[in-house]
Amino acid sequence: MLSSAGGRILEEHQRAAASGEGKVLVRPRPSTAESADTAWPSSRGAATDASQGAAFRLAALMAVAGTLHFVQPSFFDRIIPPVLPGRARTYTHAFGVAAYALSAALAYPRTRRVGATLTAAFYVAVVPAKVQLTVNWLSDENAGAAKKTLAILHLPWQVPLVTEALKARRNAAPGILTPGPAPSSRPVP
Repeated sequence: MLSSAGGRILEEHQRAAASGEGKVLVRPRPSTAESADTAWPSSRGAATDASQGAAFRLAALMAVAGTLHFVQPSFFDRIIPPVLPGRARTYTHAFGVAAYALSAALAYPRTRRVGATLTAAFYVAVVPAKVQLTVNWLSDENAGAAKKTLAILHLPWQVPLVTEALKARRNAAPGILTPGPAPSSRPVP
């Protein structure tokens, strides 16, 4: 609750803003009926909001994955399923660029919801490459038991990645491509 002096100052700034006089030093907190585009950062899922942790973890993971696609492309080239047309390197670079784009979309609040949705789809799309990696490692005569065990155990890892992306989507505020509910038609007090 504001003190009478604080309330009086806020009222003066609001009057000045409404009349177009002078600078407004304090922005009034919007009501819940206003759209998400005018809401305060904390109500839009600001970076300090703990509920956005899944989005930030995935953004970091996707940035690392994107980098690895360009730093170690031969690893990724080998796991591109051979049934796909074209060169494996093209797919490696395309998925690297996609990982960077998804990382950026997850990091930015206004694109976080669509970015999280596309990240979940990305993790599903790379399942054939994960299966190819498993086939490669299991058929490698030089691979030890530990590598072959890891080849099998890494496959289910896609499930928590997809669920984490869906969690990030669920926690994201409406953004550019996914608007929230329409503003209320009743007047704001």
